[in-house]
Amino acid sequence: MKKYNIRQLAVAFFAVFSFSACTDEFAEINTDPNIVKDAELDHLLTFAEKQLRDVGHMWFWDNHHYYMTWTQHSVPQGGNSDEFVTINNLIGQKSLLYKSLMPNLMEIREQIDNMPDESKIKRERMRAITYPILIYQAIKVTDMYGDIPYLEAGRGRYEQLLNPKYDKQSDLYDIWISELNTVIKTLTEDITDAEGNVVEQSVYGSKGKAEIIYSSDWAKWAKFANTLKLRLAIRLTHADPTRAKTIAEEALSNSAGIFEGPADEFRRLPKTDDRGPDNEMHYTTPHGAYEFMKFMCDTQDPRTKNYFEPNGFTDEVVQKFESSATATLPDIIKNAPTEMHRRYIGLPVSPDKVDDDAYAQFFTPVKLDGDNSYRTASRLHYRYFHPAKRSGNGYYIYMYYSYGEMCFNIAELIERLGINGDAEEWYNKGVRASLEMVDMLASAAQVEQHEDLTETEITDYLAMPQVAYTGDKDTKLEKIAIQQQINFFRDPFQSFVYSRRTGFPKKGSDLLPWEPFILENGTKARLPRRISLGDPGEFNRTNWEQAMSAQGFTPMTNNILLLNTERMWIDENSPEFGHETFD
Repeated sequence: MKKYNIRQLAVAFFAVFSFSACTDEFAEINTDPNIVKDAELDHLLTFAEKQLRDVGHMWFWDNHHYYMTWTQHSVPQGGNSDEFVTINNLIGQKSLLYKSLMPNLMEIREQIDNMPDESKIKRERMRAITYPILIYQAIKVTDMYGDIPYLEAGRGRYEQLLNPKYDKQSDLYDIWISELNTVIKTLTEDITDAEGNVVEQSVYGSKGKAEIIYSSDWAKWAKFANTLKLRLAIRLTHADPTRAKTIAEEALSNSAGIFEGPADEFRRLPKTDDRGPDNEMHYTTPHGAYEFMKFMCDTQDPRTKNYFEPNGFTDEVVQKFESSATATLPDIIKNAPTEMHRRYIGLPVSPDKVDDDAYAQFFTPVKLDGDNSYRTASRLHYRYFHPAKRSGNGYYIYMYYSYGEMCFNIAELIERLGINGDAEEWYNKGVRASLEMVDMLASAAQVEQHEDLTETEITDYLAMPQVAYTGDKDTKLEKIAIQQQINFFRDPFQSFVYSRRTGFPKKGSDLLPWEPFILENGTKARLPRRISLGDPGEFNRTNWEQAMSAQGFTPMTNNILLLNTERMWIDENSPEFGHETFD
């Protein structure tokens, strides 16, 4: 048999898995090279689930600050330069799938498949939940790259398959729906042996606790698998609305159910000493974007104080400016209609405004008497993203798929595609769930300005004209989109994918307008809509080249025009960002 070294296998989509610090422990308890004990399966699953804590280091490895800038959530302290669309280091999602999740989850399947029948049948549900975890991450990878290896990926360790074929993006959706349906059946129906006896299913660890998301609660896993189909459906609304409607209707009628509330969310509640990932967001000193923050202040959004830090213009400071003989209070502070508008101000996103004297009050600190100076703009709240900042003692809750996201998706599917249901009811559920989720995350993180959310704040917010579910169909879809975008604030990747598909925020909107990105030469900037797959190496070059050619992609390009115009199948019918137009 031909031998391959570890480096070669790793190049072939990271087919060799690593156990990190667990390797020695695995070696000690492994008594049979062909059969892994339950304890080993426990470690494999726990390790894989912990790898989903990508939200933090993705600020570096997937440059999440790019996404927040492109969706007009945030702006670097000094404003955007003409290079704000320059792409570097966007490998995080792909690496997480192929290097961390796939090797460990496929190892679980492989080891269970090689057990004796009487052992294997007890672990069918343990095996089943490896699929929705993998699909959850694979969706993100195809979101940015288009066609990717999936069905044949990760087989290098077992079959020496070093050149997996690239599955078409449209085919991946069929594959995943089929896999999820099989998972749901396994998790909800009795599993019987050859004599028809119901077989009690094993769980991960003592009382299922080694499975750190749902504690081996198979009913909750079935709900997640079924609810994940709604994330697939929402992505298809422009590419294949008929299929999107079919998937959504099947999911909503499936007896496995969908998330019924926050308790069903796909999230991880770590120990209270978990300070969360040490993300890199603070290196760009991101501040809120002007229009985004203005909308939140106009609607008195309770999430504002958790997302952003207030500027230094307290009542006392304002009085000092007003009584000073030399200092001048900036107009945006002096004319603020409410205290919230005064304390929470965003930066313009367009690069041409950075050196425009008319916008100096946003970018240049204002001096008071002496050495004290103040910035008008508000930074993103560091503690909300990383509780350890400023010697914080809070903890980080890893939110992967929230109840609020699901509610907004259902509201949009009803409003856009006409599936059965009450869009307003689901929209209102989504708003409430998002407000409560942010309150929970901020409380856990011990955000400095956090105050417990009240029922009055929720009802008052829902009654705001810009928030209330009123208006024509287009207005309602825009309101859903705005709330989903606010909901995704701590998940920049999902926000980017959502904005790319819907085109919201929208240029010229009376609610939350898109601000065109104007470069210093006066031209409008285009945004990338996908990321190039890097060089695959010689093992799989032929399949890679065929996939690039079939999609009409220029291989390995970082040219923004090409990354904007050479679209993936899922993105072909979507509007431009901001519903922008180009000559």
